[in-house]
Amino acid sequence: MGERMMYAFTNNDMVNNEEDSSWYAIRTYHCKEMQLVDYLQGRGLTCFVPMTYVKDNSSEADLHRLVPAIHNFVFVRKTLPERVIQRIFQECCIMMSVYKNDNNEYYEIPNREMNDIRFLCDPTFANVQVIDSDEVEERAGKEVVIVQGPFKGLQGKLIRQQRKYYFIKTVIGIGIMVRISRWYCKVIE
Repeated sequence: MGERMMYAFTNNDMVNNEEDSSWYAIRTYHCKEMQLVDYLQGRGLTCFVPMTYVKDNSSEADLHRLVPAIHNFVFVRKTLPERVIQRIFQECCIMMSVYKNDNNEYYEIPNREMNDIRFLCDPTFANVQVIDSDEVEERAGKEVVIVQGPFKGLQGKLIRQQRKYYFIKTVIGIGIMVRISRWYCKVIE
């Protein structure tokens, strides 16, 4: 892949506490998310791609392989100064776009929200779906907090679909939908 680039910054520029760090959301094109992850990790950045298991149809055995749950989506932890991260993004030859806020600055997702998303996106959980956030907005539901079970403390939206209840947590562009008992949820007023 070539030589690794070195970037000059001081210890004061580093994010000392991972709890204080935030995340960026990046959209890639043409299913290049794993190539982008390789590039960014090679430059010292921490990345997260929601993954899921799918049945491998090329084999007669009941094998499953891990693939991105939603293509073209990568989250990057802000562990370096923003100016260094911007330079790393600019030097990347993989086509991508970083989500920006109304002020045209990189949109920062708080670490607390990303921890929730990373927890919900565990590929070993059954009944987890990744959906487009526009689809989430179209569905009627109530804002809730989960008060029991493994997802206790998470806040999101409770919807009913085909006589079943689902909890949805959204973050910039995607929604994570998990089947849950409505009795585990308390409406936020």
